[in-house]
Amino acid sequence: MIKYRLKCLNDHVVDSWFADSDTYDRLHKAGMVMCEICGQAAEKTLMAPSVKSSFDDIKMDDVGEKFTDEALAMFYGEKEARNIKGVVSKDDCERLDDHGVPYQLLSKTQ
Repeated sequence: MIKYRLKCLNDHVVDSWFADSDTYDRLHKAGMVMCEICGQAAEKTLMAPSVKSSFDDIKMDDVGEKFTDEALAMFYGEKEARNIKGVVSKDDCERLDDHGVPYQLLSKTQ
């Protein structure tokens, strides 16, 4: 399911759910997306999605630039497993990948 904010020619704004974006596109092309208030043709508007990271509620120890060493030590049982976050370079990512260590990049810098 996907929710779109729709706006008609009379400037009415309503939210409407569709099975997926293709369904919206098909219905819109067929002229079947109508304003719930006045019945005029409606189109989706630009929306800013509300994105919540699945990591927002997890407490993580910030290990900074020691992330790769900490992750490897936990992976090989040298340290107790815990949730950590930190900084990694491209080389660090390749090192983790080489060992098969799972990780999640939350942001990326050049």
